Amino acid sequence: MVSRHIRVTAWAFCLAGSLSVAPAAMAGFVVSADLTDGGTATASPNNTPANEGPAGAFDNNAATKGLVFNGAASPFNDVSALNPVIWTYSFAGAVPQTVRSYTLTSANDSPDRDPRDFFLEGSNDGAAWTTVDTVTGQQFNDQPGVGDNTNTTNRFETYIFPVDAPASFSQYRLRVIETFGTTNDRPQIAEIQMFSTVVTPEPASAALLCVGGALVGLRRRRQA
Repeated sequence: MVSRHIRVTAWAFCLAGSLSVAPAAMAGFVVSADLTDGGTATASPNNTPANEGPAGAFDNNAATKGLVFNGAASPFNDVSALNPVIWTYSFAGAVPQTVRSYTLTSANDSPDRDPRDFFLEGSNDGAAWTTVDTVTGQQFNDQPGVGDNTNTTNRFETYIFPVDAPASFSQYRLRVIETFGTTNDRPQIAEIQMFSTVVTPEPASAALLCVGGALVGLRRRRQA
């Protein structure tokens, strides 16, 4: 299937919470606060560095990250459909939320660790999971001349994904079945944010995305 997403490059990192859009730049946007606030983050396999645990993927701080060693011991498993890596977020009080869009931000080092093929899935009991969005072939590419002009790499690149089939769930998980480096066994993500509305910018629009109080450039892309 084809999954549409929108690329965003931030000028700065937000160390505080929620999505923030400048009033003067609101035209053409539907925005809401980040839903990943006050809940509980977990990872599977539960094998993460002490300072790069699952909470680092949901803390609204792109300077931190979640990293998973895919297995109990080295040699770790290559990320695949049979050996996926999963980041799960459970909302505070098990209150169901309808996620209509979400963002992923690439982390600080090796692009080979970036999620490439993945699913966003929802559940109300942690046992039965429903796929609400599917992405294949994702690349966190740099946008020269847009966003942080001092950053000429593809690190800390944010993409917005409209959800294909929104529904109400108390838990969501990002299930990664392939990384950009196809033999990688240690996937990572700097930030996962979820929103109750779809961010739909007009081409060439600009807004402040809170992965910092940060000026960003937005443009539409289509990823097969």
